[in-house]
Amino acid sequence: MKVKAADIRAAMRQTSSDIICYLLYGPDESTSAEFAAGLAKAFGEDAERTDFTGAELKSDPSRLADEAASLSLFGEKRYIRVTTQGEESLVAVENLLAADNIINPVIIQATGMTDRGKVAKAVAAAKNALACMNYLPDANEMAGIVSEFGRTKGVNISRPLAAQIASYTGMDRRLAEQEVEKMSLYLDASPNAPQVVEPEIAAALRAETEDEAMGPVINCVLGGNMGKLAGELARIDEAGISEVGLVLALQRRAVQLAQLAGKMGRGGDIHAFVENESRRGPIFWKEKPDYIRQLSRWRGPALARLGERLIDLHGRMMMNSQSGSQLLRQELTEITRAAAAMAR
Repeated sequence: MKVKAADIRAAMRQTSSDIICYLLYGPDESTSAEFAAGLAKAFGEDAERTDFTGAELKSDPSRLADEAASLSLFGEKRYIRVTTQGEESLVAVENLLAADNIINPVIIQATGMTDRGKVAKAVAAAKNALACMNYLPDANEMAGIVSEFGRTKGVNISRPLAAQIASYTGMDRRLAEQEVEKMSLYLDASPNAPQVVEPEIAAALRAETEDEAMGPVINCVLGGNMGKLAGELARIDEAGISEVGLVLALQRRAVQLAQLAGKMGRGGDIHAFVENESRRGPIFWKEKPDYIRQLSRWRGPALARLGERLIDLHGRMMMNSQSGSQLLRQELTEITRAAAAMAR
């Protein structure tokens, strides 16, 4: 069954023995990871966990259903966790859904999967499974999430500041929560003794996140700066940047650009719009020139195609780990060339 996030949260509070498979997919990796952890906790703190990758299931498609139907040696609770991307696990998932003797639930996390994939369609069509696609929140939603994190930690965060935190943590819930936790500890805050976070404090405590290290690469590629591309590609290795993480960060930026472009509308003054968004919070002031450059290039169908290409790239990299670096560099070069051409 295709369900929403609220249904997964309900399942995290009380699981059902009728559901044998939970598919958590889509670009919002942090939410999928949160849901997977919550479901695992609901299965029991002492439940035994067995892990599989999509590649392992592709080589042995019957193994998933066999493991999901087998008792633990000592009778403990068990569950199975699958990390996959594309269609490599399709046959294994079909075997699982068709089995009638499943006793161990299966959690499948697939960041690069979309509704159009065969695995997602198979799980959504099954009555004994739940499929939940997790989308990246837009800037406004993420600012609200940051504010709510603050309330739970006893810190009051203004809306503009919450929007800035959402932006510089790349719309990643886990990173944003870590930032808020840091502020709460610094201010010795709690729900019973709340404290206000001033912008100066937030700036002083701001993390040097991996997304920040990725920022120059992202701005170079989406800005069409061919002159800097070779140096930025070299810096991926020099700075130890996660290549898969970089693709996910590019996906988040593409989603953000789509949201901003939709808000600005056709024929809008890009400079004035970006200046206003910077004052409101979603765009960090140092990055205003980069957003102006990117919004002047990526609009409409081109932006939609960019999102699709990045999702496809993520899936190909996960299925071809040995050639992932080469695939990444080829695609980044093509995207940079496309951005450069759109400036003419």
